[in-house]
Amino acid sequence: MKISKANKGKKASKGSFTKESRSKLIIPKKDTSIEIKIQNFLKQLEIPFFTHQYMKIEHGYQCDILIPSKNLVIECDGNYWHHYPTGTEIDNIRTKELIEKGFNVLRLWEIDIRKMELNEFEERLKI
Repeated sequence: MKISKANKGKKASKGSFTKESRSKLIIPKKDTSIEIKIQNFLKQLEIPFFTHQYMKIEHGYQCDILIPSKNLVIECDGNYWHHYPTGTEIDNIRTKELIEKGFNVLRLWEIDIRKMELNEFEERLKI
């Protein structure tokens, strides 16, 4: 907050990030174990997908997995960071905004992904 106030009205310097330039960064640089498990399921099912695609919604962010053929966004939510079982306010806002833009959204909890088998995941994909 202090940094935001200190920089208010200043031009972005060469080393700083604008909202647009930040949207092109891949964060995190390393996929989580639960994201990798879901990606491996998609590979086994031969479903093409993209990871960390920037979603142009009001509260823009990089989704975990995007399946263009199904217009589907898959979010692999860690239990701790996403406040299992209710989810964070921003997660709920983004889900609503994605649905309003015509996307299907599948949110999967870490606790479920860890014990999930391929056939169960395939069933969850039938949206």
